[in-house]
Amino acid sequence: MISASTAGGLIVNILMILVSLVMLRKSGLEKNENHLKQVPGLLLRFSYEDLELATGNFKEILGCGGFGCVFKGVLEDGTIIAVKRLDRLSQGMRDFLAEVETIGSLHHFNLVRLMSNGSLDKWIFNRGGEARSLDWRTRKSIILDIAKGLAYLHGDCR
Repeated sequence: MISASTAGGLIVNILMILVSLVMLRKSGLEKNENHLKQVPGLLLRFSYEDLELATGNFKEILGCGGFGCVFKGVLEDGTIIAVKRLDRLSQGMRDFLAEVETIGSLHHFNLVRLMSNGSLDKWIFNRGGEARSLDWRTRKSIILDIAKGLAYLHGDCR
């Protein structure tokens, strides 16, 4: 049989362990939040629920990369957005923050303008019976805009 003082001490120890675990978890979350605050130009923050709503439960995939897939979304004010849903952070927080900073600092007319029209392959290839066609003048304009965007990324972008 356990004495009252032993049982009381055991309960206090268990409570201290639980409080310590909660505090460690909270401090870890705050540390990750502080990493995101260090990214310049990061102005808007959204809850997961807001992003889920804007993307229609992550319905339309624009593409996939090293950290996860990018989905098309529309905010309540009609602004079209691209949302990257992370699969994992296996590549590390430093690499992820570098990607966020790079994408956040890209401000080029052709890059933003073309993104709002969707993926170019949907306009070039007829998949799933979705007939979209481009006249040659439009195709030439797209090619020139792509070249300008690539030149910016490979030379003019800081």
